[in-house]
Amino acid sequence: MVWNKGLNEYIHIKFPSINETYEKASRSYESTLAVFQLTEILENATLLSTKPAKRNTRNQRQFEVLLMMQYNNIKLTVGRQRSNQELVQYCITVPK
Repeated sequence: MVWNKGLNEYIHIKFPSINETYEKASRSYESTLAVFQLTEILENATLLSTKPAKRNTRNQRQFEVLLMMQYNNIKLTVGRQRSNQELVQYCITVPK
């Protein structure tokens, strides 16, 4: 759990965080390296936009909304869980 300065909320790291990041970040070297900066990214990322989560997608079903955030050139996706309203780190990627 890491405090995000811009959102003034904690972002949790749970199994879905690791699983989705593993599936997406492992596809590019830059995204894999970004995982080593996870704490710094979670603390300092700023909100760019929000969008509703896809209810029919297995990985997004547990979330009601996805927050698109950015730190430097690193994209961070955070989901707000339906069950308890916690923010959970969903995925980290470095767009090309």
